[in-house]
Amino acid sequence: MTRFKNDEEMFTYLLRKSRKELVLEIKAEVLEELKNHFSKLGASIRYLTSNEVCETYRISPAVLNRYVNDGLKYSSKGYKCKRLFKNEDVVNFLNGGNYVG
Repeated sequence: MTRFKNDEEMFTYLLRKSRKELVLEIKAEVLEELKNHFSKLGASIRYLTSNEVCETYRISPAVLNRYVNDGLKYSSKGYKCKRLFKNEDVVNFLNGGNYVG
């Protein structure tokens, strides 16, 4: 968001902008701040659900289950929770035919 010298300058600015423009501007700034924050934390790890893995790599759920049985690692917390796969692990598994990591 634009920085203002005083309240009058801010009020004039807000009157000129539509609500939609303001929402889009704020959204862009928030997304940029979140991106910067998480990149500083090293949170570039991307997790995929089973469905996302199947769609992304064009495999069936049965093939994914076979990969899991063959050593593809995943995360799951609690009873009947979704399996989450690190994208990096899936890529390594598919490239090498087995899990190296």
